Amino acid sequence: MNNLKVMFVRVSENCNAGCFMCGFAKNSNSYNITREQFENLLKEMKEIGTYEVVRFTGGEPLLHPDLPYFIKKCIEEGYQTSIITNGYLMPKMYKELIDAGISQVIFSLDGSCAEVHDKLRNLKGAFDNIINATKLLKKAKKDIIIRVNTVVSALNINDMKDILNVLVKNDIDQWSIIPLRAEKNLWNNGNIEEYIKIYKDFEKTVSNIEKPKMLGYSKKWAGRNEEEIKNLFYHNKFYHPNGKCHLVNRVRFYIPDKEELIPCNCASHRTEQIGINHNKNKLLEDRAKIIEEWLMENGPHVCTGCEPLNVYLAEHSYILDNDIFSF
Repeated sequence: MNNLKVMFVRVSENCNAGCFMCGFAKNSNSYNITREQFENLLKEMKEIGTYEVVRFTGGEPLLHPDLPYFIKKCIEEGYQTSIITNGYLMPKMYKELIDAGISQVIFSLDGSCAEVHDKLRNLKGAFDNIINATKLLKKAKKDIIIRVNTVVSALNINDMKDILNVLVKNDIDQWSIIPLRAEKNLWNNGNIEEYIKIYKDFEKTVSNIEKPKMLGYSKKWAGRNEEEIKNLFYHNKFYHPNGKCHLVNRVRFYIPDKEELIPCNCASHRTEQIGINHNKNKLLEDRAKIIEEWLMENGPHVCTGCEPLNVYLAEHSYILDNDIFSF
């Protein structure tokens, strides 16, 4: 029996931001999904019959000219829609997306002001456009869900409380906090004990926060115990699900230029780590099922960048049956 709920679609590998930690930084003239590919994906999703949400990502999905068309097609097929965006173009495009039927907008926000955020994202004006867009979206559609994803590192850990204040002030519904995935341990550039102190103080600050709803283990983004906390700050190691990973049988991530379907939105960025020989003669879902079975058993031991939200849902995937936008 299939339990698949969420389909991520990398609609574009182009991006107008220059995030230092991202391989799509300032990409231009890169791959855009075609209408035919997207419609074929919807057909395969329909055959499975359990999907509820299509989430558009990239690169920067707002750069794809057919995005409103894709959203409308999803609505016609009975799916809710979500988008992960740097938000720069949202003030210009929000009405078109609302009219198409978008259900959730997820903004990448790493600072409490333009000085911090725009520098980290290498996109001047991004912070102001996000704040403006949240107001426009809420005014245009009262029940829209607005979420913020924050990548935290030594470069902005001191700003986390102020980011929280910005989210509260702007009535943001959800917050997901993600430690920076990087080969180099940036925490080693400073006083690690001071970082740990800041983290624990932040953990106390958000312990009773109800809105924005902090998704998954976001309140404990660095670790759930002393060992996990020290592993992150001293060794740049992320904590993993206890036991098997049950998120991989709820999620798929479609990479159109490679014609790959990956059962995890984290692993989609590091397919070479999965260590599986993909049989191109099989259907997308048949190939994904093989990877799913391998990751469910081995992922908690070999994955190198599991997000706190993913860890939580890997342990409590049943939550998606009743609260699909908890992911």
